[in-house]
Amino acid sequence: ELAEFVFKANSFVDNRPSPLGLIILSAEAECAAIYPTQKDILDYINPALIPEKTYADEISGLTIATYSGSLESVQYFLDKKVDPNIASVKDSTPLMFAASYGYLEILKTLLKNGASICINMRNDNGYTAIMFAAYWGYLEIIKELLACPSIELNLQDKEYNKTALMCASKRGYSDIVRELFKKQWI
Repeated sequence: ELAEFVFKANSFVDNRPSPLGLIILSAEAECAAIYPTQKDILDYINPALIPEKTYADEISGLTIATYSGSLESVQYFLDKKVDPNIASVKDSTPLMFAASYGYLEILKTLLKNGASICINMRNDNGYTAIMFAAYWGYLEIIKELLACPSIELNLQDKEYNKTALMCASKRGYSDIVRELFKKQWI
């Protein structure tokens, strides 16, 4: 029943778009009120009741919500007390995904809900959240991560032994290099 509900919400039924598909294709605003909202679907499938519950590739619902950039869904999972420090099969955390994609509000929300515990956690390649932010040039993410007292800036990735400073420097992000230097020499 659950699989059928999710499938119908995201596909075609009898060669016609599902109700969710209709709302996407419809220009009529009143259609929006009769179809389930994102929260309705999450409540229906209730994925967060089992915090360690994982989905495709052993990725948690919170990680999927973070990866997709949905602050509303991230907050939903956190409200259900899902641990923001649970890593996926590749040892990537929701914090790493938020830093990688520049989702500042999601990153702040994760940090407020305990993700600072895993601030220095490394994925399979040895990258940390601040390395991802430095590599992609997200200055505001860098500033938010640097505000965490336990941040370690001298961690290196496994392949090239690069630090966050080296990532930013190689890619020409001088504003990030300055921020990292400020923190290193305080």
